[in-house]
Amino acid sequence: MGDRRLVLVAVDSSAQAERAFQFYIDNLHRPENDILFYHVAEKPNLPTVSLKDPMSFPADDWHKELTKRNEDVNALEGKYEILRTSKQMKGEFLTVYEDRSNPGEAIVSAAEGKNAAMIVVGTRGLGTLRRTILGSVSDYVVHHAKCTVIICPPGKTD
Repeated sequence: MGDRRLVLVAVDSSAQAERAFQFYIDNLHRPENDILFYHVAEKPNLPTVSLKDPMSFPADDWHKELTKRNEDVNALEGKYEILRTSKQMKGEFLTVYEDRSNPGEAIVSAAEGKNAAMIVVGTRGLGTLRRTILGSVSDYVVHHAKCTVIICPPGKTD
């Protein structure tokens, strides 16, 4: 890759993710940086088989849920690809479907595997108690990543 540096930008459909990317563009981007938009897709809420009628498999419901998830991911990818190309940045979009309780683990693992120089992530600004109980993607990333981590707080309207 030569003098090129990889910057992993963690994205989802939130305003905070878009704000983090905008912060990166406005303050940190260099022409030699490649962008990896990294999205950890949530597992869909698939209907289960009824205990009263175990032979009734909810195939139509599963199809609807999976189709919606795929449409959402495609829309998210399209949005960030338009932003990236409009700024003439090199890079790609990668969605992973992981069975992890904390997307932060997937983000850190991807950053290490891709040898990222930096991770950019937004935060919802949870208070200490809620973060302790619920966990926090950005908190996990900042404490486990081996590269520079930029955490962008939410704006006043987020």
